[in-house]
Amino acid sequence: MTIKKLFFTLLILFTLSNCCKKEAAKEEKTTTENQIIEQTEITSEVLNPDAYAKRMSAEKVQLIDIRTLEEFNYEHIKNADNLNVMDSTFTDKITKYSKDIPVYVYCTAGGKRSVDAAKIFKDNGYNVVNLEGGIVAWTKKGHQSMKQTSLLK
Repeated sequence: MTIKKLFFTLLILFTLSNCCKKEAAKEEKTTTENQIIEQTEITSEVLNPDAYAKRMSAEKVQLIDIRTLEEFNYEHIKNADNLNVMDSTFTDKITKYSKDIPVYVYCTAGGKRSVDAAKIFKDNGYNVVNLEGGIVAWTKKGHQSMKQTSLLK
């Protein structure tokens, strides 16, 4: 009888363990979906690297790397301007960009900085597109970046 109880106890624990793992996976997916929805509400669009690249090649855009100058100098997407969102004059500097041409922003990993920059642009009347996953996802998908090699010499 003790072996039967032990067997049933283990069976119940195993079943509960699997249920918890499935719920955690659902919750993680929901969080990611919620983050994308939140970013989309702040920006006009959030595009994965392939869609971002395709759209950039099909239309005239204003491409802006919103990271620090050091990060930009180390690696950036070709033809991007650098405008550090953490600079206190960021909002003043965006006025040099046209409101008639979409603004494509990106940061390192598509996180807080690009969302903050997109919000500022959007609040000032710009059509904004954010790069999902930032330059990390961009290069991981095989898209070309301008990388400084002089630091390695």
